Amino acid sequence: MSIAPKFLEELKSNEKLEDEVMAFIAERIALKPSLRQIVLSAILREVATKDDIENLRSEIANLKKYIDDGISSVEQRTARIEGQLSLFIKVFIAFNVPILIGIIGILLKMWIP
Repeated sequence: MSIAPKFLEELKSNEKLEDEVMAFIAERIALKPSLRQIVLSAILREVATKDDIENLRSEIANLKKYIDDGISSVEQRTARIEGQLSLFIKVFIAFNVPILIGIIGILLKMWIP
């Protein structure tokens, strides 16, 4: 077995050794400009730019407008349904009250001789 797998196993099992090796590597990277540039380039590829953030804000604003429009549409439909329901109740009462009064009158006539 070569030394590399043994070294990796030792690093995995020994946290202190792992910390020392990582500190050593970090020092070496900090001292060599070419390595620093490679690491910084890799990191900067993952960093959001101002343009990325502005694009995200624009997308969020568009989504907010879309959601607000949807909510407004639902509110309008709800208001229409409430109006129709109110009219239905009034019509129902308008037709049924005279019938109920007539039935009550008939029942009263049956009771009173």
